[in-house]
Amino acid sequence: MKKIINSILAFVTLFSVTSCDLDLAPETAIRPEDAYTMEYCEGVRGYIYVDLKALLSGAFYMTPDLYVDVVNVCVGSGNQGFYPFNWYLYPTSSEVLSFWSSYYTTVMHINYAIRHMDAAYEYLTPDEQKKVDVYKGEMYFFRAYVMHRAALLFCEDYEPAKAADQLGLPYPKEWDPEAKLARGTLAKLYENVEADLKEAEKTVTTQGTATDQIYLTKDAITAFRAELALYLHQYSEASQYAQSLYSTYPLVRTAEGIERMWREDTSTENILQLEVLRTTMTTVNSFGDYLNSSWMPELNVFYYAPIYVPEQHIVDLFDASDIRTDVFLAKDANVQIGTQSGVGYLLNKFRGNTNFQTNTTTLVYRNRPKMFRVAQMYLIDAEAQYRLNGGGLDPLNQLRTARGLTALMTSDVTGTVVINKGSKAEQTINKLLKAIQDECGRELLAEGTRLYDLKRWGQGFQRNINTKLGALVDKQSFMQEMVQESSSPKFVWPIPQRELTQNPNFGSQNQGYL
Repeated sequence: MKKIINSILAFVTLFSVTSCDLDLAPETAIRPEDAYTMEYCEGVRGYIYVDLKALLSGAFYMTPDLYVDVVNVCVGSGNQGFYPFNWYLYPTSSEVLSFWSSYYTTVMHINYAIRHMDAAYEYLTPDEQKKVDVYKGEMYFFRAYVMHRAALLFCEDYEPAKAADQLGLPYPKEWDPEAKLARGTLAKLYENVEADLKEAEKTVTTQGTATDQIYLTKDAITAFRAELALYLHQYSEASQYAQSLYSTYPLVRTAEGIERMWREDTSTENILQLEVLRTTMTTVNSFGDYLNSSWMPELNVFYYAPIYVPEQHIVDLFDASDIRTDVFLAKDANVQIGTQSGVGYLLNKFRGNTNFQTNTTTLVYRNRPKMFRVAQMYLIDAEAQYRLNGGGLDPLNQLRTARGLTALMTSDVTGTVVINKGSKAEQTINKLLKAIQDECGRELLAEGTRLYDLKRWGQGFQRNINTKLGALVDKQSFMQEMVQESSSPKFVWPIPQRELTQNPNFGSQNQGYL
């Protein structure tokens, strides 16, 4: 046991490696007698929650959206986002390595936390051991969650009939910085996810309430199971898991409620929302690139110099009756980039929590990460029912009407519609599926899901330029109106070359990057 403790203490300094600009290393070395305490177990648990906050904010949302068809790049960007926006990602790209390292560093932290808790267990009181059992359950859950997030980016969409042959990812279950694991199959990866979830469910038994839960609950695990089941084509289970959360987490039905959800981070919809305070807001990454605001006191208005602006088809999803519109989009925003100016729509969802501001004229661009919320469950339910039997109109309408939109009639969603018309990505799809997809575009705007949705739907995309701010879109990039077919292998990101070089057991590179 003492050898285990000593090896863990030797690892403490590695905790300075993390997924954003956070210094997680303790200021001084941890003495062995301190490592046996409940306080230290709570500390390593806290590190993981910090890691998760970083993974659910800033570039971890913006870059996948930039990669597909959510935003255009503006003039004056200084080539920021140039490579993912133009699909110039390679195994040596910094963005690829950054995402990969962030996910696997977090998993390494999780495995360290589990190992430490195991080592300290015999030194704790019975009551402390019960708490640590719950903390370990959280760690198993977060490992499953992070590995799923990594698979969404670095693996193909899961196909049940092919999963045993589809390429997966290494799934570290022990803290071993020198491990050289094979990537295995996608089926095996999700077998490991399921095993971790079962471990989590043994001890994480707090049900959850609609009070902005900040720690993992049984309901949050259910929400993740709903999401997983949809991705794994387990549609009946996805629908059941999603519906089981409706009554506990009522949908917001007023504009004031939507504003509180995103400007104060409080809502009955939040199944799990990680804690952030004004004093700790740098534990989440900034969304400033969507606004880059400057207050003009002589005019009493904000001016903006965004790096990215929403594409026109995104703007067109919203109308005046939608209670989300004025919160998610900044209408008639004054934009000034260098000598060029314009007035139009900007992404406003992550303007920031007003309680984090020290004054009313300096925006913070940070929110408490909403890991799971009930609106996602209605979307999961709708899509799952559609895949099962062509249904899904009822959960779709429940979300639509809560947001101020009219309910759709069966006749409105009967038949087919052409998407990406006139391009090589043109497809004909069911009108109900299109309505569900449009609602995903509205509700989940700027939350980094669009790339993964397109992969799951088997659809390509066609970008189009923000009409009112077209003069401010960088015309030097020929990719502003990019078209990508669903068959492109580059919907899956490459494995970093460093991983392939340093791990001889890894296996094959993803298709399209050889």
